[in-house]
Amino acid sequence: MFSNELLERLHLVQKLQNELIEKFGDKDYNVFVFGSYLTERYIEGKSDIDIAIYTEDVSKYVDLSVYISEFWKKNDVPTDIFYIDVRFEEPIYYIPLKSPLRITDYYPNILKNFFEKCKSAYKKAVYAGAN
Repeated sequence: MFSNELLERLHLVQKLQNELIEKFGDKDYNVFVFGSYLTERYIEGKSDIDIAIYTEDVSKYVDLSVYISEFWKKNDVPTDIFYIDVRFEEPIYYIPLKSPLRITDYYPNILKNFFEKCKSAYKKAVYAGAN
């Protein structure tokens, strides 16, 4: 069973999703929510919401990040927002890209291929850290 607090946080993410799709459509970007915000590990006043944005249009990224930042600021939730830059196959991108919580269905082949490369980089980093 989910706590009332977790359900309230999920409701806020759904509200954000509705607002983003209404304002920006759903065709050429995606927003990935990950981290503790939608888990019981979230600690109000200490934790933040982690968000990664993918779009090929940098000006859209700026508009999205400003809108998202303002949305969470109004709801007193600190945010950590970053851009998914497919030029750099880094382990840090693996976690948001595997998140099941996505604002849109936009996940083009370039992002799928990038995800696989980041997954490999992530596994190498984990393996190297274990040794």
